[in-house]
Amino acid sequence: MDRSAVTALYVAALGPAAVVGVGLYTVAATWGTWADPFVDFGRELYLPWQITEGKVLYRDLAHFNGPLSVYFNALVFGLLGVKLQTLVIVNLLLLAGFGVVIYRIALDLAGALPAAAACATFFGAFAAGDVRGTGNFNYLCPYSHELTHGVLLSLVALLLLGRFVNSGRLLWLAGAWLAVGVVFATKIEVFLAAAAALGAGTALYLWTRRPSPGRMVALVFTAAGALLCPALAAWLLLGTAMPLSEAAAALGRPWSAAVSPEVRGLAFYLRTSGLDDIGDSLRRQFGAIAFWLVLLAPVVGLGVVVGRRGARRTPWAIAVFGVVVCVGALGWRVWPFYDLLRPLPALMLVVGAWSAIVLARSGSLEVGRLIVQLSLIVFALALLAKVILNAGVYHYGFVLAMPATMVGVLTLAGWLPAAMDKRGAAGSMVRAAALAALVVLVAGYATDTAHRTDRKRFAVSNGVDTFLADGRGVFLDAVVSAVSARIGPEQTVLVLPEGVMVNYLSRRANPTPYVNFMPTELAIYGEQNMVAALKADPPDLVVLVHKDTSEYGFPFFGKDYGGRLRSWVDANYREAGFAMGARPFETDQFGVVLLERLTTTPGSPTGSEKREPESFTAETPRTRRKPRRGTLR
Repeated sequence: MDRSAVTALYVAALGPAAVVGVGLYTVAATWGTWADPFVDFGRELYLPWQITEGKVLYRDLAHFNGPLSVYFNALVFGLLGVKLQTLVIVNLLLLAGFGVVIYRIALDLAGALPAAAACATFFGAFAAGDVRGTGNFNYLCPYSHELTHGVLLSLVALLLLGRFVNSGRLLWLAGAWLAVGVVFATKIEVFLAAAAALGAGTALYLWTRRPSPGRMVALVFTAAGALLCPALAAWLLLGTAMPLSEAAAALGRPWSAAVSPEVRGLAFYLRTSGLDDIGDSLRRQFGAIAFWLVLLAPVVGLGVVVGRRGARRTPWAIAVFGVVVCVGALGWRVWPFYDLLRPLPALMLVVGAWSAIVLARSGSLEVGRLIVQLSLIVFALALLAKVILNAGVYHYGFVLAMPATMVGVLTLAGWLPAAMDKRGAAGSMVRAAALAALVVLVAGYATDTAHRTDRKRFAVSNGVDTFLADGRGVFLDAVVSAVSARIGPEQTVLVLPEGVMVNYLSRRANPTPYVNFMPTELAIYGEQNMVAALKADPPDLVVLVHKDTSEYGFPFFGKDYGGRLRSWVDANYREAGFAMGARPFETDQFGVVLLERLTTTPGSPTGSEKREPESFTAETPRTRRKPRRGTLR
């Protein structure tokens, strides 16, 4: 057996082992720190819990995404118990599924080493990190399961598309489009990206294979039928609990929300996309492009020189790897570290154009691979639309920028070096530099994540729902205890403007259909409808939780938005003897206040007597219980 074959065997064996090692380390190092105590993730627990209690999505529970993820999580709760630990276990299995699917697609497109690099980057930088100080932007306790479920299904669809273009079997095509149809029931931006990718792949197949008219009709009808079946099934299933017209309106709500000028005009979404300051975003994007060109141009030049002179490539590749790692380790703190993925949209356009040219010139042996390659690029580019000038690992980028990053890894570690090798240059120089840059990037993200997870020292304790949080976990634990002590299990509590985790951990329902009362929800559902719901079924307790919503263009609830909601609460509730931290919505300091109804049923646990507030400092509960890191009880 020659040396190249031995090397290939080592790579084939060591690559997956390294990926598993990175994945296990990432999960272990961040164990229990993935959820945010007040922001978003409480909804991911509350909605499926309420469905297990007999409520129906869209009829009893307001929701502006598709129904798949909520009902899937409700099924999981029904089978394994209503607990945070249940979702974590299932999401760990789905995370492993991500790794398998990404590796399989990358292996088919670029080979073993680039596939291992892409998977290791996914686990090291995207899977469980916390690079901006807020939980929920990970695959284990995501702020929206619709995103993670939708992207996984989309990648499965691309994998099945590859099987179809290589075999021509209609069963694979049906499976691919069926997966896209299921994505329809998750999140609109993922569905549009998946549909664009599969549409491009199917069109390229028809263009390159030139099937007969009868075969073409069979292909089109197979794809269309498989795509429509899940939407029809979702409509009919929802129709068993509500009129079919209401079920259709519920499935269409994500589309109306996506085009709503009130939602699209919120400063939050403009800032997320980088469109709030286009000049600054372009400046940073071009700066990142220049950085990558300065890094890669000398390496490409070295590869050309080494290839032409016939020099030994391995020592040069090792030297390049070592130099890039050393320079990166010394300079990553002063470089625009979190801007380095901003060029992803431009990279997708360049690599997509290059792939299309190669497809037009290629022989039959490469057509199948190039069709899937272009489909993956279309999917990655379409997902970037929401963060088009602000791509990165952070925030929505943990999902939306992930496929494009995988394409970038395959380009620098696989396709570009292979193209150089074909032309007599030493592509291993670029591959070594790319792998070294990935080591620096992943190590940098891991370091920042470690700094932030170290701050999550307080164990928010409720048995199997325990997770680790920052100082706000102190407030959450105290609020849950106060709520549980004041009202019975059948009574209700409302948290404003967000913090439905209180409802879930206390197992006290929100009497209204609305889970959050943030600017986005007010724009979608209408504040007047929320006030009407409160009047129809007032909660026994109201919890005011401080939230600075300046990123939406409205700093404080009750002052800059939600005025009618706050006025109704002020007219019907008073302080219930519990206040902690600063007064909500007045300063930049965190705090919570518990309110009770002014008029209650005689003998109600809330009573009507005046209580003196119980004041705590943020440190008081921390000294009562030593935090337990590394456990999810």
